[in-house]
Amino acid sequence: MSALLFNQAKGRFTYYALLPAANDAIVWAIFQKPTDPNATWNQDAVLQDFDSLADIVANGAVEATFTGYARVAQTTVTSGPPDDTDNSWSVDSPDVVWSPRSAQNIVRIACFYDPDTTTGTDSDLIPLFADDFVMTTPTSGTITYVVNALGWGKAQ
Repeated sequence: MSALLFNQAKGRFTYYALLPAANDAIVWAIFQKPTDPNATWNQDAVLQDFDSLADIVANGAVEATFTGYARVAQTTVTSGPPDDTDNSWSVDSPDVVWSPRSAQNIVRIACFYDPDTTTGTDSDLIPLFADDFVMTTPTSGTITYVVNALGWGKAQ
């Protein structure tokens, strides 16, 4: 027999994603192309082991610095009930938008649970989801991370 994670246990992911605390948020951050061609932080097998945004940065990730960039905090997240047929639990939120004013090579986007937006540090930001987001930011207009119609996160 293989290991089994009960559908209800998958709710821990959904618990954070649905913002259970008074001053919490989902925080989106994007990361630049590594300057070190041998950087391993961007590999899923490595990235999934980090426990906070601070861990990700301490292991070689460089957050975007283009003019017009700031982390995006969202307080609107939705979810359906557990899907016992698909054995999953999905969450969704609005698309994420930035208005860049300088060019930069971007490789990843990630969202984090911030348990208290009024205090804390990057060590408090719990990683929930990461996705490839490869592009060179334009110097005008907007860039949008379009959230999949089925949601950005799915606990399986």
